[in-house]
Amino acid sequence: MVPNLLTFLLLLAAVAIVGFFVWSLVILFRQRRVWRAFAAARGLAYALPSRLMECPTVSGTLGGVPFALFGSAHVRPGGRGTATKRTTIEVSVQGHMPSAGVLATGDMTTLAAAPDLNVGGVVPVRLEGFDGPFVARARDGEAFAAYFTPERLAPFVRLAQARGAWVIFLMQEGEALLRLDTPDPLDDRVRLEAAARSMVGAARALAPAREGLQSDDAGEGEDVDSAGPRPQEGPGAAAGGGPAGQNVVHQDQGSARDSGPR
Repeated sequence: MVPNLLTFLLLLAAVAIVGFFVWSLVILFRQRRVWRAFAAARGLAYALPSRLMECPTVSGTLGGVPFALFGSAHVRPGGRGTATKRTTIEVSVQGHMPSAGVLATGDMTTLAAAPDLNVGGVVPVRLEGFDGPFVARARDGEAFAAYFTPERLAPFVRLAQARGAWVIFLMQEGEALLRLDTPDPLDDRVRLEAAARSMVGAARALAPAREGLQSDDAGEGEDVDSAGPRPQEGPGAAAGGGPAGQNVVHQDQGSARDSGPR
């Protein structure tokens, strides 16, 4: 009786593993088809990965904004635990920033709170409508707080409100980078287009006013959450709005730095 039960359990586990692998392949190849069509329609570069189970990369300029779409993996220090795979969109924000600083939500707070990130101390910033964990730091706290008007914060908050989303806005004096990490593979054209519009629109809103980008068909649009990101939460989001606990190591396949200055 016991050997038969053990055999049955092993067979059941094997079927589950094979089923998960097949389903992962279905999603991956659907993602590749959608990303390839998106890149072709938008005049962006599309590149296949070197490994079978990795995401492709899409890069170029979208609506005047350096844009990159790729897969990333997030692991705890020391390589403990299973890497959390995410879909990442990065856009560069050009223009003179008032201060070096960072504004981050979700598990990106661990990166933003890291002592070796030389962007200054904690700044009191209010994210109206967002009740999750976030970190705000800057060298010039007064200039940083004054820069984030309600109009600039609104698109950032909309991105952060999407289920499972992690968002970081990293500022240097000459430019800045806005990054969204989502559990959604964006294997649907509608959701992908919505996410791209949201990121480009947020980049425009976050840019210095005198250097704001001209709008076009890839500009302001529906936010990421309206396109229905899948409700898969990331691991270990820190509680509260201050520095988080363990750092997360981010391993990226591509970056907006490849398609424009970072």
